[in-house]
Amino acid sequence: REQTTTTTAAAPPLAEPPPPRGHLCNECVAVYRSGRVCATCHRSWSPEDVETKMIKCDGSSCRLWSHASCDGLDDEAYAACGDGSHPKFGLEFLCAAGCAFKVTSRLVAKLQAFDELKLFAEPVDTRVAPKYYDVVDQPMDLSTMEAKAKGSVYRSTQMVRDDVEIMCYNAVTFNRDGDRIWREACRYFDAATAFFDSLDALVPQNSRSAKLKRATVRTDNLDDDDLDDDDDQGGDPYAKSYGG
Repeated sequence: REQTTTTTAAAPPLAEPPPPRGHLCNECVAVYRSGRVCATCHRSWSPEDVETKMIKCDGSSCRLWSHASCDGLDDEAYAACGDGSHPKFGLEFLCAAGCAFKVTSRLVAKLQAFDELKLFAEPVDTRVAPKYYDVVDQPMDLSTMEAKAKGSVYRSTQMVRDDVEIMCYNAVTFNRDGDRIWREACRYFDAATAFFDSLDALVPQNSRSAKLKRATVRTDNLDDDDLDDDDDQGGDPYAKSYGG
């Protein structure tokens, strides 16, 4: 009886290795714990590289840096981060490796608690307000903000605050001046503004310039105790406001 054999062609070699998954080797763990890996592209960097512009995450206990170019920061924007004038990252930058999700998800949860009438809970239903999207060209709601936080779209507290301002502006623009929804939008805006202002008071105003340094000083004076990447929020200024 004739036998047949099946051969399988070997898979072509990968042009680049896939991103690491699962457990890291000891050498990679050392690199990660030292902070010498970009939180956005996940590539390691050398302390001897003094030319590449990088920015350090402000998340609690985070030791990761990101290439400025990986986060879309050109030379002008990078300089603005250094002097505190950047409209999004002047006082805070949250990395994509988990800090953006952790911090901004807690922010949005707090904002949802302020929404006593569930006015901003979901996108406006056109069955209730047929002409809403004829008037409002940049709609925003808390469920959309929650999705953005979970997707690490927000990379700073200011980005969350910007969306809250858009959301409240839409409400007072579409609704009649002085009516119930208009008044509730104003109340919500005042509560959210007071909340964000209380967070700003906890962030050192001159902290950003210390986060933009050349690679040669990025790992100076760091020992193993400094590099523990636990989930303790003891140093997180936001933890006080969330009670956690």
